Amino acid sequence: MFSSPANPLTNLTLKANPILRARVGNLKVSDPWLLLDTAPHVIYWQSRNSDELWCGVGESYGDPLLSTALRVQESIEGVEDLPFKPRCFGMTRFHPYGPAASDWEGFPQRGYWIPRLQIRYRGTERDVIIIEDKHHISDPEIDMLPVFDPMFEKTSPNSLVEERSNLSRDDWRTAVRTIQSRIESGILEKTVLARQLELTAEKRISAAAVMQRLAQSSPESYLFAYRHPRSGIFFGASPERLFHLKDQTVSVDSLAGTRPRNTGAQTDQELAHELVLSDKDKKEQRFVTDYVLDKLTPLCSELKVSDLQVKNLATVQHLYNSITGNLLSPTDHYTAAETILERLHPTPAICGVPTDAARQLIEELEPNPRGLYAGAIGMADNRSAEFAVAIRSGLLRDNRAILFAGAGIVAESVADEEFTECDWKFAALRQALFSEA
Repeated sequence: MFSSPANPLTNLTLKANPILRARVGNLKVSDPWLLLDTAPHVIYWQSRNSDELWCGVGESYGDPLLSTALRVQESIEGVEDLPFKPRCFGMTRFHPYGPAASDWEGFPQRGYWIPRLQIRYRGTERDVIIIEDKHHISDPEIDMLPVFDPMFEKTSPNSLVEERSNLSRDDWRTAVRTIQSRIESGILEKTVLARQLELTAEKRISAAAVMQRLAQSSPESYLFAYRHPRSGIFFGASPERLFHLKDQTVSVDSLAGTRPRNTGAQTDQELAHELVLSDKDKKEQRFVTDYVLDKLTPLCSELKVSDLQVKNLATVQHLYNSITGNLLSPTDHYTAAETILERLHPTPAICGVPTDAARQLIEELEPNPRGLYAGAIGMADNRSAEFAVAIRSGLLRDNRAILFAGAGIVAESVADEEFTECDWKFAALRQALFSEA
């Protein structure tokens, strides 16, 4: 995977000698999510509040650099008569150069690729294109038919057999004390501490069924799922945009501070009011806003910050505002997208302040490397790019699921409250895993 020629690919070289060509396909897959359970290498992406679901199968070209993959994508021949322009998909881990873990073996540290088969679903409509090596024409629809099993049935309902956390409540309290001692000494201002919850189900878990439930329960979130041929399925429903770049305009989310929803004890409105009045939560959210402004100021003009508001999700609500700006000078899209991604990731919403000290402490305190959790995942073409922060996510293998959730620790944090906040964040994925709906 993510193979590329040894020599750098320049725009001039690619325009003179394109390496890929595209054509319309006609693969018949009625269930939009089915390939997640049946294809060996597939990625799904749906932007929040969007009616377009994108699916990419296989790989026609890949590269560890987003800019190179986008240059190849822009050079593809035969796109004039296609129903849509080919897309590039990709992801990067929380720490692309950090330690590995057995759970993440085979998954990319960072990689961007042009899927061989690309499908766009819009309601009942389905468009299919095929991207192939122009010097080696084949029929991927026929090549991949053995992995498509029309008789596959999504296993439902399923039940939980065993549950284990990688951090006990006492371990969590100890870790929070360590963070707060570093804050008191002036080394840090904030660190995001994360938990992993390992769930074992009675039967094999259908990723397609899980994503269908998340699509119904979390339309306000980014939906993503990536199946590696040997390593499992990374999936999630993230509320947080890392960035959206359209032509010369960039938009970024600032998201932090959490309260539950639908608790019964208090109304959503009461909890939202409590959140808006919380100095501790507003401080956490301001860390993110200030960081984004600092990272975008050298790149953008006319940076605007929206009024603070509450973002409601299926099981939780957050403090939120958006930051938008225009790039200072016209620049090529692929370089701009890569630069913004590298400058922003990781934000204080998933790491801490300052970044390097927080990330080092995370590696000391968390028993398991985060892998793709709290990384970045998204989709791009030659005019736009959109990446989400890969939170509210999990890893599936057969009947086993590992869920990830974190909480921002500042001087005012109470360890047990932050532990419970992680449980709130686990809730949407737990419901999707074991719902009988």
